[in-house]
Amino acid sequence: MRPIRTVVTQVIWMLLIFAYCEAEAADKKEWVKLTDCQYVAQKYNDGDSFGVKCGTDEYIFRLYFVDAPETNLRYAERTREQSEHFGVTLDETMKAGVKAKEAVRDILQKPFVVWTRWATAQGEAGCCDTMDSSRLMGRGLRRFWSAWDWHGQRA
Repeated sequence: MRPIRTVVTQVIWMLLIFAYCEAEAADKKEWVKLTDCQYVAQKYNDGDSFGVKCGTDEYIFRLYFVDAPETNLRYAERTREQSEHFGVTLDETMKAGVKAKEAVRDILQKPFVVWTRWATAQGEAGCCDTMDSSRLMGRGLRRFWSAWDWHGQRA
């Protein structure tokens, strides 16, 4: 029987290789344009991910390179990190998250275009770019957030 440390090390290497291969594949995918998209109100929507309907298909998209404040403590450690980053309380962070969620909903009230490479974001929704990033950043409702590079560092 293998020692647990050996097994854990092998699993970590497999995950790193998988993450690297997925990132490489996403970089090579062509951009896809989805037109006449509509915002779909969902309980999980926030300032950087939300439901989208394109024709008869529905998706959950996450904005590329965006980190909007969380709206609740579902991911408590992430909310705490955001509070520390901005130098505000947890309550202020979540209030800003609600404002970011409302701003995205308001900005996307009219039909819009989604550009995507169908990449995944932290194991969740497909990524997309649907709006001018300055619209939320200018309101102080999100920060630039890059994908992890294959070394495990922020790119």
